[in-house]
Amino acid sequence: MTIGTFKEVIGTPSNDRLKAKSGELAYGLAGRDRLQATIDPLLGQGSFLLVGGFDNDTYIAARRGLTVVMDYGNTTGQDIGVAKGIGLGQTSFVLDIERRHLLAGDVRTGQLVILIDWKNPRNRIETMELANRRYSYSEIAGSYKRFANYLGNYSWAKLARQGLLDFSQSGLSPRTVNRAIRTVIKRVEELQGNTRFLGNRTPSLGHNSVQNPLAPPDTLSLSEIPFPTQSTAFQGLTLSSQ
Repeated sequence: MTIGTFKEVIGTPSNDRLKAKSGELAYGLAGRDRLQATIDPLLGQGSFLLVGGFDNDTYIAARRGLTVVMDYGNTTGQDIGVAKGIGLGQTSFVLDIERRHLLAGDVRTGQLVILIDWKNPRNRIETMELANRRYSYSEIAGSYKRFANYLGNYSWAKLARQGLLDFSQSGLSPRTVNRAIRTVIKRVEELQGNTRFLGNRTPSLGHNSVQNPLAPPDTLSLSEIPFPTQSTAFQGLTLSSQ
């Protein structure tokens, strides 16, 4: 069972290091997994789906192209998302998708990340490592709508019309995306044996801290860094203050 034209890469109930190529859907399952989207040097970008399970997982977005992340685990983990091509500069932007999902991107680096059902405790990624430093979930959730480059709430269809998302090579369409998400949930539950692994593993101590030792001590908080009122257009979509 898969979705669209994506090919499955399936991990184990133990700790895995999975690398997904463009057009692949990686299931980490249980264990403390590292799921990484890797671009083909000849293509320069791609589309990737990374799906984690129970325990603390790390998701690494591809440098260019679209990485879709769904964390489908317990509610007490410490998952980490890495998207170092996206930051707080004038070329980065963020928007909601159907008031459920979060899309963030950067027009200079070409990196796009979608977090599926990101506010649901079961799907929550507790720490995001961006271009300048790490941010906790609460920092991002409490501040992202105040960005001048927050573009509002979009439907899948509007994203396609604006040219921000291209469904043509994925075998999906704006009408079938939410059905595909349900299919992925069903598949990960099937692979994990539903609740077979729930509660059998202890949290990873290495992922419990949201502090970044590389961040300077005087780094401003997310809410203190304003975006400019105008910035670069991305595939015909002009970014401006709300």
